Amino acid sequence: MPQVPPPAETPSAPAVERARRAREAVAALRRIVSASPIATVFGAWMLLATVFHGPWRPLMAAGAEATLSDLRWWTAFTAVLVPDSVVTGTVAIVIGVPLLVFAERHLRPRRVLLALAGGGTVVVLLGVFIQSGIARIPDFANVAGLSVADPSIGVICAVSAAAGVAPTLWRRRSRLIIGLGALAAALYAGDLSSWLSLLAFVVGTIIGELWAARTPQTTWWRGSQHERRTLIAGAVAVLGIGPIAALVNGGGRGPLSVVVGAYSDFDQRISARCASHYLPVCDHQNMLFVTRGLGPALLAVVPLVLLVVAAIGLLAGRRSAWVLAIATNGVLFVAAFGSAVAGSVVVAGEGSQQIVEAVLWGIGALALPAATILVLVLARSVFAVRSTRAAVHRFALTVAICFGVFAVVFFLGEWMLRGAWNQPPTPGELLGDALRRFLPPGLVPLPGGTRFPHHGPGLFLWQWVGVVFWAFFVAAVLRLFSRTRTEQVAASDPYRALVTTTDAGTLGWLGTWEGARHWFSEDGASAVAYRLQGSVAIAISDPAADDEHREGAIRGFVEFSSAHGWTPVFYSVHDDTRRILESLGWSSMPVAEETVLHPRTFTMAGKAGEKVRHPVTRMRREGVLPLWTSWAELSRAHARQIREISEHWASEKALPEMGFTLGSVPEMQDPAVRLMLAVAADDTVLGVTSWVPVHRGGELVGWTLDVMRRAPESPNGVMEFLIASAALQMQADGAEVLSLSGAPLVQSDDAAARRGSIDGLLASLSAALEPLYGFASLFRFKKKFRPEYATLSMVYPDPVELPAIGYALVRTYLPTASGRHLVEFARGLFERRS
Repeated sequence: MPQVPPPAETPSAPAVERARRAREAVAALRRIVSASPIATVFGAWMLLATVFHGPWRPLMAAGAEATLSDLRWWTAFTAVLVPDSVVTGTVAIVIGVPLLVFAERHLRPRRVLLALAGGGTVVVLLGVFIQSGIARIPDFANVAGLSVADPSIGVICAVSAAAGVAPTLWRRRSRLIIGLGALAAALYAGDLSSWLSLLAFVVGTIIGELWAARTPQTTWWRGSQHERRTLIAGAVAVLGIGPIAALVNGGGRGPLSVVVGAYSDFDQRISARCASHYLPVCDHQNMLFVTRGLGPALLAVVPLVLLVVAAIGLLAGRRSAWVLAIATNGVLFVAAFGSAVAGSVVVAGEGSQQIVEAVLWGIGALALPAATILVLVLARSVFAVRSTRAAVHRFALTVAICFGVFAVVFFLGEWMLRGAWNQPPTPGELLGDALRRFLPPGLVPLPGGTRFPHHGPGLFLWQWVGVVFWAFFVAAVLRLFSRTRTEQVAASDPYRALVTTTDAGTLGWLGTWEGARHWFSEDGASAVAYRLQGSVAIAISDPAADDEHREGAIRGFVEFSSAHGWTPVFYSVHDDTRRILESLGWSSMPVAEETVLHPRTFTMAGKAGEKVRHPVTRMRREGVLPLWTSWAELSRAHARQIREISEHWASEKALPEMGFTLGSVPEMQDPAVRLMLAVAADDTVLGVTSWVPVHRGGELVGWTLDVMRRAPESPNGVMEFLIASAALQMQADGAEVLSLSGAPLVQSDDAAARRGSIDGLLASLSAALEPLYGFASLFRFKKKFRPEYATLSMVYPDPVELPAIGYALVRTYLPTASGRHLVEFARGLFERRS
């Protein structure tokens, strides 16, 4: 019989899984390489140049003497390609590769290469000529011998150029972080590489502006509240980390420069000065030499750690982080000023070089903390998230107890171990030293410091008691950040329940937003959402109540406001609420005209629908797809693009992003809110609309349009496509009502005529805001959907209160506006009224 071959061996499941993962890894690597070829080649080259050392490496460095005097012209190019040390090469790989990936997302690889190699070479040449000119100044001749070989110079030039063509969100962030980082490194480290990196940022920014070919923006700081927090938090973090450059380079001019000397060759400079004549810092420096170690080194960077921790809280808008950032910068400023007055600051060089060093020290040690404090004070309003009173008390008690316990432990421990000290301390001296162990060494040279333990547990306790205390302090601060006030959130939960089970109108959901307060009837059957601005309580839309409870809710809120001395105002209410209030003798004026569609009968057919049908057809033909989703269901790429679209929109406004009845990205993130996206074939988000729910009697009956924003490069017709797609989606879901909401402070011609002789304040307000926000243009845009109109009115008790009400509305719509913003707005309002 013929022999039957054995069956082929079936691969095991783990082997199949490993093979699948290997294929996916290879595919991912190919995508990365194809998307970022310059970053890939740069990383591979840096790895080789860092690993393989050779005698040729010094010949690659550029400098005035090397490049010009010795005629090594090639160094202007090789200085941005070859690192001068393993540390420089490692930094170029770890930081440079991700930055180049960012650059290649916004620039073609050819331009990235041009900015990296060509721009970097230009920066080195400029730096060499500047260095040569400085070397001709008396007392600066030694500058000519400095040289540099740092690929990060070219990387900074390339990423700064790419930032010029990046979207507004990333252009501001990248320029702020890179610019401040380069400035901090230059001021604190002060080596040639740091100064050339700062020059690379300037050159790269100029290149980016030329490639962007747009009108320069003088108001680049405009943005949403979230973005302002992000930028300020980034600035605080970068300036906090900046002195680490001095630690890495073994020197520096910052407020921690004396501390740096205790752990680097900078102490030789102080020792030399102390050998010639006595300085107040000498005793303290001698103590640092003997007791230096990891503990004192960690204690020295406590201010930097606190600034980074504060930046984490600032990013989330925490008021406690704002206080911590100001306090830390204030301590750094006072400490630096005290060191200068006490003569404890030691700068290098002689003559004019020493003067320049002192000036740079002053900028780094005094100007930067002062500027940071000023920015934080001016931006106080965006850090309004407060911790609970109980959390603040718990934090203060925890810190006080920890400080007391560790101070007592240090005092008792060192008293029992005083035999390890060079000079046994007295109880008074030990008590003073117990307090000094919690302060970063060297910030302010303190009296004493000539007695200290030399070995054993006494030295360990000396080195680590302060570090352990600050570790507890940081943990307590982070816990404090997480304990925010929840009273408002708790109050919104029953209000949300009422909105979904009663009838609060098409705008009722706006009362669930952050910043809204809530009044509830005694039986809990009705509620009113309102904003309190000064002594004016502005009710948001109609009460959340059934028909039989509506009048009672209105009367109850009016009595509640009067009892507190507030002026009650009902804003953007429908006719049912308006009639009830007018029966009480109140006055009213139309403030907006709501545009309403009925999805069940919505159609784009016929000549009347061609203004909507044609854009929708064009979008579909170009491969644009609608995506009906929620924020939680978004991919990271889509969420990032929506944020960028929102920030670009906000950056173009002369006033800050508005609030009150106008939502933004935070309101989009509500799980009950739906989003309609226009997504191109390449997965680019061209535009976004958000829709808040409308309930009646416990049922979801429709949606109200909130946010409408489009990407700056999106084609015309995207908004028509988004709204029409949403209407068709609601038609399929059986929704009864689709509200396009009302453009704030805008009325139809009929409504304006009905207003008659009522004070024209809000009309002037609308006219002044129109050039900035385009509410009237938005109203005209909605007409093409052939909607029905419903007047939204403001109802108020006394016309005498109109000026106060008008000001309260401005402050409510623009809660983060500064005094300068309000002056600009008032000027426009006055010009309109005159």
